[in-house]
Amino acid sequence: MRVILRQTALFMLLVFITQSASAQTISVAVASNALDAVKRISRDFQKQYGHTVRLSSGSTGKLYAQIYNGAPYDIFLAANAREPERLEQQGYSTANSRFTYAVGQLSLCRQGNTKNISITELLNDPTIQRLAIANPKTAPYGVAARQVLESMGLWQTLRPSLIRGENISQAYQYFMTGNTQLAFLATSQIKSRPNSQQVNCVLVEQKYYQPIRQQAVVLTRAANKAAVKLYVAYLKSAQVKELLHQRFGYSVE
Repeated sequence: MRVILRQTALFMLLVFITQSASAQTISVAVASNALDAVKRISRDFQKQYGHTVRLSSGSTGKLYAQIYNGAPYDIFLAANAREPERLEQQGYSTANSRFTYAVGQLSLCRQGNTKNISITELLNDPTIQRLAIANPKTAPYGVAARQVLESMGLWQTLRPSLIRGENISQAYQYFMTGNTQLAFLATSQIKSRPNSQQVNCVLVEQKYYQPIRQQAVVLTRAANKAAVKLYVAYLKSAQVKELLHQRFGYSVE
């Protein structure tokens, strides 16, 4: 309770400080799986506090590379912990700014009825010719998909069938346009997009892959930017955590 009260007091102080300052623009680099959620969060933030939020989306690996090469972002919302930690170690982020804003969940989706069908049955279906995943080299949800297949002893067997998207959004596009019959997708994508009602998905059990702890960092160029401090406090608020869980299917810590 004391921790909650301290966090609330800090948040209110930040609100007071930033409301008395002129409006600012915040540049946020966000992993593609979280784009829909962060659009909603940013829209609500803008309405409430008057600051402008500009979003740039892509795979976590590619966004990391952009930041490393000088891209002018203020905040990085990744789909894992590794890249934010690397930026912290390399001196690209402000001290003690790294935190987990959401924990992603993976779903296996198929066109048609998957009711009462297990993941094992779906992946061993001989009629499946193409399976979409995000690229494990650059996308954390692709890493998770590979971990699932390796845990089930199917990575080598299904490898020739894999269609790799540059990020999880491209894997979603491959699947929704009918280019693949099966796909490992972020659960948040399925919950946030209306046309996903046509899709049948099975939530992948956590035992098959490592938790997808999606972390954020404030980059050094924004160390003293009041609006950025307020935005981070907003991301940590109870109302945002509830939104991420209830509306977008993330777990929260």
